[in-house]
Amino acid sequence: MGINHGKHKYHPDSILIRTFKGEVSSDDIIDSWKYLQQQNLFTENIKGVLNDLEDCDLTMGMEGFREIMNYMKEQDEIRGLKIAVVTNSPKLIVFPSLGEVTEKPLNIKPFSTFEAAIEWITSEPYSETTR
Repeated sequence: MGINHGKHKYHPDSILIRTFKGEVSSDDIIDSWKYLQQQNLFTENIKGVLNDLEDCDLTMGMEGFREIMNYMKEQDEIRGLKIAVVTNSPKLIVFPSLGEVTEKPLNIKPFSTFEAAIEWITSEPYSETTR
């Protein structure tokens, strides 16, 4: 189906939201990042992106994961953000968990609740120098 984009209801100036629905591929995810860039949504006030994977089926493997990570690492706007991934599926938690551990300087973190993800994004600013 795809990925819907928006701003957080209570933190519209600091959190962007991507809601994944149905089958989502690595190409869909990269296109979504490009869309956010083309729409100039990465303002200086944006602290992070909340990714809602609760109603999706990721149709990608490690090669697709690598493509996404490589793309994200090349983008200055993305490297400076907190990337929260919310999922209720053990199958889907693998990729954000792997990203959290292996994909420096990206700041990716998996969550099981939206509240925890929002708290993390709005907490102290992320800086590549503090990692």
